[in-house]
Amino acid sequence: MSKAVHWLLKIEIAPDNLSSFKTVMDEMILSAQGEPDTLAYEWCFNENETFCGLYERFRDSAAAKLHLTNFGQFAERFVGACTSIDMIVLGNPNDEVKSMLSGLSPIIVEFQAGFERCINNTLVS
Repeated sequence: MSKAVHWLLKIEIAPDNLSSFKTVMDEMILSAQGEPDTLAYEWCFNENETFCGLYERFRDSAAAKLHLTNFGQFAERFVGACTSIDMIVLGNPNDEVKSMLSGLSPIIVEFQAGFERCINNTLVS
């Protein structure tokens, strides 16, 4: 069974906050690039940039915890630039990660069945 933890955030951005949202986004991407077990960190916007879908995938709960700890330095500015944030967590995060995410009231969907594929002969899990 996969130990990966991943989540998807549905973020609404006020038009007057787009610039500050993108500034903190760039800083967060730079920070996440230094986390070796952050496997995916993808930001997608609708055409008028009022909606962002953010997909994050971590090797395991320890990697998710490290990312959330690092996120602390950005949290206030990130949340301040958003009008709403909805979150769904996929996988089997440990209780510590669940507790760290509790402020966003996520929907947690635990892994039951399925498989992962290798990319470039490396198991991504």
